[in-house]
Amino acid sequence: MDLGHLISLMGDNAQRLRALAEGVSDYQARWKPDPASWSILEVVNHLLDEEKEDFRARLNLALYQPDEPWPGIDPKVLVQ
Repeated sequence: MDLGHLISLMGDNAQRLRALAEGVSDYQARWKPDPASWSILEVVNHLLDEEKEDFRARLNLALYQPDEPWPGIDPKVLVQ
């Protein structure tokens, strides 16, 4: 596993997300094609929540506390 390469890929993905969201108006960011779908804003917030609240905690458990149970997560509740 090449950690430097993985870090570079994550940085590239951050740039891609930024480029996709640049120039999107507030209306466009909040628009949903139907009530069951997520808006652009909800998707971006979900990615942030996952990075901060889920992935980091799970990585920490996997690396340093492998015998501990993983916490549950409900993305739909976080979006509301």
